[in-house]
Amino acid sequence: MSEYEMLREEIMQKYRIIAGYNTAIFTSYAAIFAFVWNTDNPFAFLLPLAVVVPLFLISEQEHYLICNIAAYLYVFKEGNDYNWERLNYYNIKIGNKKEIRSWRRVIPHYVLIIICGIISISRVYDNHSINYFKMILIILICVICLIVLSVNTVDYTKAYSHYLKKWNNIKNKN
Repeated sequence: MSEYEMLREEIMQKYRIIAGYNTAIFTSYAAIFAFVWNTDNPFAFLLPLAVVVPLFLISEQEHYLICNIAAYLYVFKEGNDYNWERLNYYNIKIGNKKEIRSWRRVIPHYVLIIICGIISISRVYDNHSINYFKMILIILICVICLIVLSVNTVDYTKAYSHYLKKWNNIKNKN
């Protein structure tokens, strides 16, 4: 197996890892909701966030690694026989698909975080004695999680361009 094929397989393996993280994220929502549904504690519905946010961050690191490997292939291994990474990069850059990819990846997480917040707030309200401190704390926790996801979502074009520069610098020094 050539180095190109090995690295392409590593990229595919990383996509499988990311799919596994996503499965764990959505399973954790369902499992934790099922476990805490009958509780009166509004903060119990924020428990999935303790799983979701770290797994999302780990998943995004895998996306950075994919960009790094893809840029390496682009710079060192592509040419006459192989052109997937080169053509894919131009397609993303020219077609402006980076935003679509990033947002499509993160929107389900936003929706589920907002659902956690709404259910938590509704549980505060259901106690017939509105505790504004708890409501504000729940909203603050959800907003922080949304910001963390927004800030850490990989922009493929920027990450890919960063790694292309890095690998081109290395290539030009040799």
